[in-house]
Amino acid sequence: MLMSTRKIRKIDQFELLRKLGKGAQGTVFLAWDPALERRVAIKVLARRAAAPGASEKTAPSEGRLAGRLSHPNIVPVYQTGRFAGYPYLVFEYVPGLSLRALLRRDGPLTVERACTLLASVLDGIAHAHDLGVIHLDLSPGNIIVDMDGVPRIMDFGLARFAHAPIAPSARPRGTLLYMAPEHFGADPLGPWTDVYALALIFYELITGVPVRTGATASRVVKQIVGGTVDLQAVRAPEERRPLARFLEGALAREPKARYRDGRQMRDALRAAMPGVTTAAADERHGTVDFLLRRMGRRDDFPALSSSLTAINRATASDSKASANQVAGVILRDYALAQKVLKLANSAFYGGGSRGEVSSVSSAVRLLGFDQILLAACSVTFLEHFQRQGCGRALTDMLLRAFMTGLVTRHLVKNARLPGPEEAFICGMFHNLGEHLVLHYFPEEHAAIDAVIAEGLGRDAAARAILGISYGDLGSTVARVWKLPEIIANSIAAQPDDVVTTPKSVDEAFGHYAAFANELCLLPGSRPPAHAVSAIATLTDRFEPSFSVPEAMLYQVLEAALKKLGELAPALGLQLTDSDFHQGVRELLAWREAVAAADLADTAIDPAAIVA
Repeated sequence: MLMSTRKIRKIDQFELLRKLGKGAQGTVFLAWDPALERRVAIKVLARRAAAPGASEKTAPSEGRLAGRLSHPNIVPVYQTGRFAGYPYLVFEYVPGLSLRALLRRDGPLTVERACTLLASVLDGIAHAHDLGVIHLDLSPGNIIVDMDGVPRIMDFGLARFAHAPIAPSARPRGTLLYMAPEHFGADPLGPWTDVYALALIFYELITGVPVRTGATASRVVKQIVGGTVDLQAVRAPEERRPLARFLEGALAREPKARYRDGRQMRDALRAAMPGVTTAAADERHGTVDFLLRRMGRRDDFPALSSSLTAINRATASDSKASANQVAGVILRDYALAQKVLKLANSAFYGGGSRGEVSSVSSAVRLLGFDQILLAACSVTFLEHFQRQGCGRALTDMLLRAFMTGLVTRHLVKNARLPGPEEAFICGMFHNLGEHLVLHYFPEEHAAIDAVIAEGLGRDAAARAILGISYGDLGSTVARVWKLPEIIANSIAAQPDDVVTTPKSVDEAFGHYAAFANELCLLPGSRPPAHAVSAIATLTDRFEPSFSVPEAMLYQVLEAALKKLGELAPALGLQLTDSDFHQGVRELLAWREAVAAADLADTAIDPAAIVA
């Protein structure tokens, strides 16, 4: 039952101006907020719309879910509360037309306009899905196009968290014409349910008519459950056939045959319609600029950027710099020069086989620009954060980064791919985005960790707090520093839960670096027994990309740990009191104690990792 508002002029401090609309979930009013002197939209929910078991003090389900979302294509929730026993939500007031009203006014949209609108909506839904939130009531009436032509998703009244499968309701709720078959069957609801609804909306935008019609609800349900979606109206013009194929991937009857979420659906739309633009792409660019400006206010970041950019420009493939000029760039920093020499004379870079390297210019001539570039970049990065007196958490992260580089290098050598030294820097810099956030934005890093603890993936959690993933932030900064493109690409390459065969060397390096990074995140973060189980799962997940015997990984970790111990003094890395270092040692000791026989069967030469 909806609250009678005939005589009500205020809801708490909000002054009601007029009714905007009414639906099954509640009534929406235009209101005035005198405290902030702005117009807002207030939705008073029917009591049955509150979450099951919600108390008078519990925020409405829609507020708790939508309050997590921050995206230019989603209407934000400002406040939640209860009035006279009814839950209400306060939204941004967005003047504009719903897609339903737009279709009534203009009729079918051009393909270009429809694709632009859908792409922007998919950006918003991808953001929600990344946070584990599914809408479950998408329709042309729940998407408003504001005065600037930007589509905004509203009404998360039926939204749910998607961390676990959601069973269909005995009495399905939502907008019937846009429901998916699983609403009426045994398959669970999930992001794929939103995908289906958005495909139906898109069909209607370009044809002007809904997919389903029926004089009664039972006839519509019959079409949903037993009918098929006829895409002939989309296929007819030759130029629309890619769109028909795109819709087929979203309107499959079986949920598993559809795009799994909004992000994958958006990528499929881009493939079908190259050049389609979205609001989120501009927002991401703006987010990067904002973060770079914030980092730039610290004196140390411009200095680090300047050093790395100078090194990479001097050693670029099209650079005509001499060995002495490259050495001059490195020699500007005495501590850096000394560490580069120590590395050049180490077994890691073939020390001993080429004679002792006594000067940086000799190191450049003997090792070549590529290897000097990688040595200088890695040392500069480590040296920078050590100078800043970084805390224990960042020290652990630096050690983990160096270990990740060692593991990546071995995996690439084992696969007989070219460029093992490049692979080392790909691995070491793979988590660059998180390094920067931890050092420059520690409060945001703590907030991201809190979201991860709720079950969200690392990159999805970063998007939720920063508006950009760790991978994309790190890749962008790597390009600012003029790092080689293969390294920037590998930093951005964060494989989905389902890893596929890499299509290029850049993608392969990204997969190896991502694998090594995930592997090195396990020691110290959980008990050894749990880490061993997680390593087995990780190995299985990456099997489509490359195959590494599980037992061999422990030999790789052991050899990398040994090499880390040898290089740590030269690099100024402190191993004592490191949770990560201790975690690796405990994992290897536990594994040796319970699986010595397995290790003996697959023994390799630990020196192989540094050969």
